[in-house]
Amino acid sequence: MIRARLAASVAVIAVALSACSSEPASGSGSPCEDAFAALCDKAATCGTSGKVAFVSATGDGGSGATLSFGSAADCKTLYGAGCASKAPADVPACKSAAGAAECKPQGNGTSALVFPTACETR
Repeated sequence: MIRARLAASVAVIAVALSACSSEPASGSGSPCEDAFAALCDKAATCGTSGKVAFVSATGDGGSGATLSFGSAADCKTLYGAGCASKAPADVPACKSAAGAAECKPQGNGTSALVFPTACETR
């Protein structure tokens, strides 16, 4: 179920992004954009490659579906665009959860940030 919600969140954000211009997010600093910027920046610290990866939060410690970006900037652009159409139900809780989120080793020798359930769109 969590994998389905993560996939649905990504799909909604991708649709919103495709409807936008090709310019990066304006960086207006809305609370939603700030929360996802913190999340993307935290995910960028999970490895040394500069890539950003998330894994869904599951009962097995975060080894569910994965989502990756080439950089924190790419991550911020996608999630920033998604804020305009479908923000998390509790944006302050998302920002707080972003700070507490943990990196988990993946089977391929990399690490990914466990995507906080507080940041999932409903």
